[in-house]
Amino acid sequence: MRPTTILTSLFSMTLLTGAAAAQSVVTLYPTADSHTRDIAPGENNGSSDVIWIGRGAFWDLGNIRTFVRFDLLGLLPASPNVVSAASLSAYQFGTEPAAGGLDTNVHRVTANWTENTVTWANQPAYDSQVWATAQTGDSFYHGWIDWDVTALVQSQITSRSHLGWMFKNTFESAGASRLGYFHSREYAADPSLRLQLNVEVTGGDAPSMTLSYDALRAGQTSTFVVRDAMPNQRVYFIYSLTGLGTQTVPQLGVTLGLRRPTSAGDALADGGGRATLSRRIPGSGAGRPVWIQAAQQGAVSNIAAGKIQ
Repeated sequence: MRPTTILTSLFSMTLLTGAAAAQSVVTLYPTADSHTRDIAPGENNGSSDVIWIGRGAFWDLGNIRTFVRFDLLGLLPASPNVVSAASLSAYQFGTEPAAGGLDTNVHRVTANWTENTVTWANQPAYDSQVWATAQTGDSFYHGWIDWDVTALVQSQITSRSHLGWMFKNTFESAGASRLGYFHSREYAADPSLRLQLNVEVTGGDAPSMTLSYDALRAGQTSTFVVRDAMPNQRVYFIYSLTGLGTQTVPQLGVTLGLRRPTSAGDALADGGGRATLSRRIPGSGAGRPVWIQAAQQGAVSNIAAGKIQ
């Protein structure tokens, strides 16, 4: 991203080092996700834009185990004390026809795996400890389902080890089935609905807008979208290449959650509170992490963090 000059003066002030601020929310999208089925042990679903979570044995779809990995150690602070909450969120847009949900648990993966080769037959080992539980597959519910993974994220930051997580139903051998359909990381129509990890970290203002992006590819154009902004007001898109921090912007009356922020540009929110900015990612940026946040008068978004591909 190439900085514009419109906000240069906003970032000329001194960084805050001891400010008491609300919790920023950092959004991570998966670096890998896929589901596997016991009745198709050699099947790989890593390139699908739909991911299954739950149990489909009643409909002859098999037991499902779903794997997901995030760049926890590259994009979050190294201290677990900075993390106050973490929620693994998946948008259930469809289900098999059954009322009521069944418990789906999150386990820690303990061996390496790759998105485009993982199958039921070669699935990685996992820890039997259940770190979080939520119900999936209720045909009367379409919307976000959240797993509280605060303790899991803090543990893996402490150990500096993260090989991914697995969704698995409590009972796989008998009983009812409840299968939900979700958007994987390959889903392009609305990136804000992809599987995601939202982590509250110390510093910056609490978000009131939502920021998402379609991709971060070196040498290509990426589109950044903000929702729930103040309609017909200007939205500023800001990024950092050095990580999370705390910096006040008096002109906007906000405190960002970024260290050494730089402007990427700005856009006017439409009447529905949506603002869009498209920017070319420099070809030299491949492999670099980036943290992106949006701000307008009196409001900030979450921080969408990722690594340039």
